[in-house]
Amino acid sequence: MLQPLHDLLCLCWREGAGPQDVCDASIATLCQNKGDRSDCNNYRGISLLSIGVKVFARILLTRLQTLAARVYPQSQCGLSSGIFGTLCVESLGCRLTTVIGGVLTAIGYTIGSQMNNIYVLYFTLGILPGIGVSLAYTAGMVHLNRQFSKWRPIAVGISVTGTAIGMLTWPLLSAAVAENMGWTGTFLINGALTMNFLPCALWITPRNSKGDVHCPRVSLKETIINCFKIHRLPGALAFCIALLPYGFGYFTFPTFLPDYVTASPFNMTSSEAALIVSSSGYGSMFGRVFFCGIAMVNKHSTKYILLFSGCLCGISNLIVPLCDGPATLHISSAVNGLAIGELVSSRL
Repeated sequence: MLQPLHDLLCLCWREGAGPQDVCDASIATLCQNKGDRSDCNNYRGISLLSIGVKVFARILLTRLQTLAARVYPQSQCGLSSGIFGTLCVESLGCRLTTVIGGVLTAIGYTIGSQMNNIYVLYFTLGILPGIGVSLAYTAGMVHLNRQFSKWRPIAVGISVTGTAIGMLTWPLLSAAVAENMGWTGTFLINGALTMNFLPCALWITPRNSKGDVHCPRVSLKETIINCFKIHRLPGALAFCIALLPYGFGYFTFPTFLPDYVTASPFNMTSSEAALIVSSSGYGSMFGRVFFCGIAMVNKHSTKYILLFSGCLCGISNLIVPLCDGPATLHISSAVNGLAIGELVSSRL
């Protein structure tokens, strides 16, 4: 039985087609176990294939998955925070990449809390935590996107809402901790909190394990080559170029707003400045969930969401010099957070 089946499948593979009577499927109806059984809308169809066709389909699936793993990097199924994060996810898998990111971030905050040299702080509080968070974020997004298909945009929107919650709460908490424990204690607490990446990594199913035909191990050379194939993705280069000026508007706002509001004529305290910065979390939480839902309903809406996000970002920056009090500054910060939430939605 095996030899004739093998000969038939080899012939179908060489010819690129199979016998029509073998490929024809029998359609059966199944009740969805909900609603009225007399209602036809509560039934769905299922195709029943012959054993030979199932074997052939399985062979095709395995070979196509192997080919896809070589052509498209895993990070293309989600958001990417950098080439280095992509290389680590491809070569090490999502779990180990998250662990490395958590360790680097914790080491950076811990060492930085004991340093007084500004140039050392650039490395310990800037470069190390930046790389660490980038690795963990990339690995988390890649793993999340691989778990969902139809509901992927809303799943990503809900997951990244945690970032918006951090934007809302952490400026206030950091200001309160700094007043009581100083910046040394604040950085040590930050380092301890980022160690939560390690238990979170345990929930990530290991990928690229030996013997897994669906996720074969990718060499470092193939990974680097795949990173330079981004131009093959429709609109990828245009999107990357568009994000360059966007970055100035998005990240200069929370960076320079505290200095602006603590100077004349506002003369706010550091806690009040932190409260204004945290207001962006309200808009960001709403924007991430709402616009991710829109992106799920209409996949072609992402380019319009990106355009609207850029307009809101520009507006939030332009109205800051026109603000005459805390209320208008809070509104400007919330609009900026909404623009950030839209930007996340447009990258799905």
